[in-house]
Amino acid sequence: MFRVIHPNRWFIWTLILLLIANFILLFFIEKALLEFERDALQSAISYTRAWKTYRSDILGFSVTYPQTWQIEIDPLEENTLTLQNPENFGENISISVTTPELESVIRDSFGFDQEQKVTIGGYEGALLHNSDENDSATRNIVLVEVEGQLFYIAGTAQVFDRVAQSMTFLQK
Repeated sequence: MFRVIHPNRWFIWTLILLLIANFILLFFIEKALLEFERDALQSAISYTRAWKTYRSDILGFSVTYPQTWQIEIDPLEENTLTLQNPENFGENISISVTTPELESVIRDSFGFDQEQKVTIGGYEGALLHNSDENDSATRNIVLVEVEGQLFYIAGTAQVFDRVAQSMTFLQK
């Protein structure tokens, strides 16, 4: 005749409400993370849009680099281009064009800790990492063979990956 009320019903309702609140909170956190990633991507795109482009038909490539950086071409080393941050001379990237036969010499000259496959300008190459703190000039090296030429990209800049990924190779 009398209905028996479960003694833990308030506890069960509290758990259900906490679970609902938890799902709502997770939804808003995920939404905020997606917005953060979208904003970060937009700022990175707008940052690289302000970059300059260097193109050399002689060397056979074009590359974009930060607007404040400077280009150096050594008259004695015509197959090498150096991009340098004038505010921090420790940040630089050099791009050299050489023969593919020298790839084994380059690989043997440095002690690399890691090697990854990377695609630069539509061509597959190797990204080599060196963790030697005393040798910052060869911390990151990308080797890409394109139409019988070996492109050797080396540097320590924070934007190394973005600069390397911006390279396009010109048809000769």
